[in-house]
Amino acid sequence: MPASSPPAQRSNGKPAPISRESEKTEWRGVVYACAATALSDLTFGMIAPFFPNAALARGVSQSVVGAIFAVQALGVCVGSILAPTYALERLGAFGALRLATLAQALFTAAFCLVDRMSTAVPFAAACLAVRLLQGLACGLTETAAASLAMRSVPDRLLGDVFAWVAAARALGAVSGPPVGGAAFDWRGFAAPFTIAGGLLGALGLLMLVAGVRAGSAGGAGGPPSTGMASLLRVPGVVPALLSMHTALAALNFLMPTLQPFFHTAFALSSTQIGLAFLGVAVAYGAAIGASGPLSRAAGEAPQMVLGLALIALGYLLLGPSPILARWLPQTLAGSLGALAVGAAGMAMAMVPSTPLMIAAVSAWAAGDADRKQRAIDGLAALATVAGSLGGVTGPALGGVLMQYLSFPGATSCFAALPVALVPLLLPYIHLRAAGAAQEEVIASRRRSSTTGGLGGSGVLL
Repeated sequence: MPASSPPAQRSNGKPAPISRESEKTEWRGVVYACAATALSDLTFGMIAPFFPNAALARGVSQSVVGAIFAVQALGVCVGSILAPTYALERLGAFGALRLATLAQALFTAAFCLVDRMSTAVPFAAACLAVRLLQGLACGLTETAAASLAMRSVPDRLLGDVFAWVAAARALGAVSGPPVGGAAFDWRGFAAPFTIAGGLLGALGLLMLVAGVRAGSAGGAGGPPSTGMASLLRVPGVVPALLSMHTALAALNFLMPTLQPFFHTAFALSSTQIGLAFLGVAVAYGAAIGASGPLSRAAGEAPQMVLGLALIALGYLLLGPSPILARWLPQTLAGSLGALAVGAAGMAMAMVPSTPLMIAAVSAWAAGDADRKQRAIDGLAALATVAGSLGGVTGPALGGVLMQYLSFPGATSCFAALPVALVPLLLPYIHLRAAGAAQEEVIASRRRSSTTGGLGGSGVLL
């Protein structure tokens, strides 16, 4: 099965390149891609300020609440793997994105109906079913959006546009809680889903009436894209994907856990908790702004190591950790500051991973334009899967840990995850995503490495 969205349309029997330096940027395609991913992930995070307590009040356990958050991300993972064969090859990137956006609008609006169920089992079953359908549509959205965005820009902007889509996805996730919390306090359970479903529906209708140019839309019939297994053997790809996964797992860990903690410890309302998530979005956005200059000065891998360290520090301070409780009292200001530190770490760990992967596969392609085209196309699906698994890991771990530990204990345990990833990035600490010299370093590393397993350094080679 192909691992990603198909390459661009054929011309005279040969696959057209994803983009060409002589082409102008198709900004409408970029905007559609970023808007669709942002709204798609907004539906995931918007229930964080009110849903956990609403479910617990019906007798749903904390572990099942975590599973309800995680099942949408699991659906995203499955949908992104199935998307190339069953949608993108038939509809093209733009057609698939349009269909997926309208489907998500329908499934999001359907979530309004679960509020009518007052007992634990029907309520949990309905939530799991609707969230799974949302996730399957979201998986198609994420993969189609990444493919459309990369086809809408010249080669020199491929790394940038990939990062823009990833950033839009994360910003949608952290912006969802303020929207959801305020809408819930304003009009009750159904309001957040009505608003989000309406926004998705409006975007889908806009794409029906205002399309993109044919070269950006993608099409069927291209050669098979590079498989996931092949890309995972490229040096540097696995650590970058793990960094992306960990950053999004850290973000999604908060979805089922932060609201019960803030409500119990500080008596915050749903709107106030949503504003706390907005602070996460602000810190994340500020860190994105600093990521470019920092990565140019220090390199992508060092920045990712710094980001992982900040995630761990933020989670240790958030509770605060039981080992720090003697010196750090539990205060709202301290918790909000810890969230800001962790959010900055999430951005710094995730954003540089995309340029590093693109540089790695460019060197791996060794000047073969078609091979590079298929490999970069394949990164769209891999990045979606990595992020989706982060959306599964985070809330699932959060739900289980909160079932048996206090919030400070749960966040302290989670802090070990980014710390464990740091050694995988150390072999790439000197690499830079930009420049031919860096690509030659990666290519030399590839020529001297063995394939098909974990090397002695712990990096997939």
